[in-house]
Amino acid sequence: MEKDFFDVFPSLKVKKELEELLDMVFVTRVSCNPSRTHIWVYIKSERWIHKKHIFELEEGHTALMVEYLGEEVVNDEQ
Repeated sequence: MEKDFFDVFPSLKVKKELEELLDMVFVTRVSCNPSRTHIWVYIKSERWIHKKHIFELEEGHTALMVEYLGEEVVNDEQ
């Protein structure tokens, strides 16, 4: 089941430019490993998203996951 990006992550704060891109993004799946140190967010979009925006989004997700999970999430994509 697909959901709008900001329906899945309503408290995520991003810049206006990135917010406009994410309005057209759907989250298809979210999962984490058993030790809750890695998270995977699968998205679908009709538009290309520049890699610099993906990195910016990953930084925001790290802060958000610390808030929800209570521990640091490792980002090994960079």
